[in-house]
Amino acid sequence: IYKEVKLGNNQGIFQFESAGITALARDLDVESFDELTAVSAMYRPGPLDLKDEFIRNKFHPKERTYAHKALIPLLEETNGILIFQEQIMFIAHHIGGMTLGEGDNLRKVMDNGSKIIAKKLRGETLTEDEDNNKSYKSYKELWKKFIDGAVAKGLSAEDVTSIESWLIKYLGYSFNKSHSFSYTFLTVQTLYLRHYYPEEFFCSLLNHVKKGTGSDAKRKEEEWLTSAIMAAMNKGIEILPPNRKS
Repeated sequence: IYKEVKLGNNQGIFQFESAGITALARDLDVESFDELTAVSAMYRPGPLDLKDEFIRNKFHPKERTYAHKALIPLLEETNGILIFQEQIMFIAHHIGGMTLGEGDNLRKVMDNGSKIIAKKLRGETLTEDEDNNKSYKSYKELWKKFIDGAVAKGLSAEDVTSIESWLIKYLGYSFNKSHSFSYTFLTVQTLYLRHYYPEEFFCSLLNHVKKGTGSDAKRKEEEWLTSAIMAAMNKGIEILPPNRKS
């Protein structure tokens, strides 16, 4: 199944029809459901900026760097990169002693106030409006909780600042893991059907042509159909021309 997705010709494979996401799966040498889930989450604007580091860290685990060693078990499944929103919740919970709900609220306000937070971390003076920004004010309250919890667990103020600076660069990049997991479940189902029941799969696929959009919809539809036929032929399936008797 995982070898199949790296070969390309992924017409009809949920979320993996484009050449770009196929290339990412191939470069990562996807070998598991978890890795497919990570690829599904990464292939969108923002997270794609991290793909080179994600791939490099898989093949060179000793070169991974962490803002603090407490982050290692929380980032191990994603090669030391923060990909999922749930990871922020777990960081807040395991390092800052916060509830998962508080961790999710922290993620939201950090996301909304990221520019102001980054400005403050650079040592720049905030305007009155920035200082009174609703998200920034909520962030300060929640981050105070995080600091208190982290210090209680033995981290220093410098450790917490390092984690804060590290978190800022990921804001807006993380994706919902439960969403991505559900997507990947469908991806693997369609991969399974194509691999073990190729004739039935392609018969269904070719009877439900993907419609094109925009001014060149017809061309896109024809290109998709051609690619789907080629993918079927690559599986050794003979494609007959249209026939009213069959």
